[in-house]
Amino acid sequence: TQDTQLAKLSYELAPGHKLFPSYQSLDDEGIRYLRPHMPGIANGPATPQKLEQQTITAGYRFAGGNGLPEAELSFFTDEMTNMRTNTTAVFGKPIGYSYGERIDAAGVNLTLNSKLGAARVRYGLNHHRRDLEAINPSKKGVNGNTGEERSDVTGLFAEGSLPLGSMFLLGLGGRYDWY
Repeated sequence: TQDTQLAKLSYELAPGHKLFPSYQSLDDEGIRYLRPHMPGIANGPATPQKLEQQTITAGYRFAGGNGLPEAELSFFTDEMTNMRTNTTAVFGKPIGYSYGERIDAAGVNLTLNSKLGAARVRYGLNHHRRDLEAINPSKKGVNGNTGEERSDVTGLFAEGSLPLGSMFLLGLGGRYDWY
């Protein structure tokens, strides 16, 4: 069974200034193979699985003007939990053993757009963080395994486009990430 919900709003504070919050949730429950994307590889028996995900986004958009570039600033948070329960003893886990993972992600994105003559330049930065946790891992503590991971990435980017006549557009861009 699947249940999804989506709500989006857009509110114009003043001419050229918009707020846009959104909320999305997904609940997906069913009996599936552990690795359906790997045909031909033994996946074990079909297993009851339950996925729950909630995403909240909020942003602000400025249309630019008076020498200022167009700008968009957005924030997001995403929480996902995926659980599985064994119906047979498999991979060293007994019948009824429930396990899975929880992933919490959050981030901020800032994008600016400027026009320089006929060229358009898009540039900005973003930062995303992900916290991952194994739920009921069978090998926690083995070889220093904590069952938890954290990922942070900050990126700086710029890209531009320049019309070459009426039929062609030259694009060039670059990005640098700190992990």
